[in-house]
Amino acid sequence: MAPDLEKTFLETATPPGGTATIRFSLTLPESASTPVTAITFSDDLDAMLSGATAVNLPLSDVCGAGSAVTGTTTVAFGGGSLSPGESCSFDVAVSIPPGVATGLYTNLTSNVGADAIGVPVASAAAGADLLVSGLGISKAFLDDPVVPGGSATLQFTISNAAAIEPATAIAFTDDLDGMLSGTVATGLPMNDVCGPGSQLSGSGVITLSSGSLAAGASCTFSVVVQTPVSAASTDYSNVTSQLSAEVNLAALTLDPARDSLTIDSELLALSKSFVDDPVMPGDTVTLQFTLTNESPGATADSISFTDNLGAALSGLVAVGLPMNDVCGAGSQVSGSGVLTLSGGILAGGASCTFAVTLQVPAGASVGDMLNTTSSVTGQIGGQPVTGGPASDTLQVRALTFSKAYSGYAEAGSTVQLSFSITNLDQANGISGLGFTDDLDASLSGLVALGLPQSDVCGAGSQISGSNLLVMTGGDLPPGGSCVVTVTVQVPPGTA
Repeated sequence: MAPDLEKTFLETATPPGGTATIRFSLTLPESASTPVTAITFSDDLDAMLSGATAVNLPLSDVCGAGSAVTGTTTVAFGGGSLSPGESCSFDVAVSIPPGVATGLYTNLTSNVGADAIGVPVASAAAGADLLVSGLGISKAFLDDPVVPGGSATLQFTISNAAAIEPATAIAFTDDLDGMLSGTVATGLPMNDVCGPGSQLSGSGVITLSSGSLAAGASCTFSVVVQTPVSAASTDYSNVTSQLSAEVNLAALTLDPARDSLTIDSELLALSKSFVDDPVMPGDTVTLQFTLTNESPGATADSISFTDNLGAALSGLVAVGLPMNDVCGAGSQVSGSGVLTLSGGILAGGASCTFAVTLQVPAGASVGDMLNTTSSVTGQIGGQPVTGGPASDTLQVRALTFSKAYSGYAEAGSTVQLSFSITNLDQANGISGLGFTDDLDASLSGLVALGLPQSDVCGAGSQISGSNLLVMTGGDLPPGGSCVVTVTVQVPPGTA
């Protein structure tokens, strides 16, 4: 006696381009007189539906040691073994090609073959119908992340890709409270959201009832979801019930829709940069701030933070303050030794950038000075939001810079012009050195010859130009120095 084969599609319906699951079950009745080995059968998926392929094969030892399931367009099972009263089951995932016509597709296996102690035995084929339905549901939280206590827009889309069959009695539920206790929908019920007579209702659990879609049609509707103030900042998975409907008077149950709602109270991002350091004691330096509202759809207001400049370098102060409207109308940055931004306003997803000039004290020590702000605070929809502090390092370096001509030059002759740069800091190197020198401003017609020159003050540095000299890319080690020498031509006729 050969084992009996049964098969079924686990999903009631599968959309074009989706994945269906076939469960195969083999059973050897207790009435069998002997065990069986070498159980085999095949299943031609392509004969059922052109382009259908198995996607999770091979599988091993699914029905006795050494058994295997292989193939793509044709599923082949072999090497199975069962004793009387035993059974086995295994699942094969089948990819349904996109664009396939909706409808019922019959899938039939071959007969089952086996060996009963040297005697070939066989049993009947097994069949099942695959329903390809164009009906499906998707969902998305459009404007998260949101703050605890904030609201999010939850959008649903139901589509009927069938060529001719309308769908009626479309329904599903969505347990918002099950996702996050205290979460409720507002503004319901809403009528005719997915066909005449349909309704979306509920609060902690929302329900769509009596939906209908013509062939090739879809509907999209949204509901505002209010989250509890006590919600923790994390991701919350939200899954609907299965979508139910009737097509050609047949009841269908289709896969649910899912998305995650992100709740986050840290939606303000702050960065800062000293844009023109290294600087020398007594110089000024530009400190630039950028604030971003990372909520895509909600305005943040009352944004504020502080920056204690003196904590980074004693005597470091801001000049030219206060400045108004630096981050939204009514905002202000003020202070001297401690900077304060207050009243910032940013639309969802927006950012602002502003810069403050700082005066480095003449007696400042050389070195790297870490400057860190406070955390950022603000509100979205009356609920508090925050952001982490921002940091950057101010580089203060000690340099000497001088220039000298090699001697007297007659009109029409050349002379050497040398620039000397010394790094007085014995602990820190300095890079990004550069300067300009307008020769024509000192003597009309005075020009440099033989430029550009490379590696004049460290690898990669260069001096170039003719009547305007430009040096870039200078690099000196701790205590290092360089001399950059240029030949200049004195114009004829110079008195």
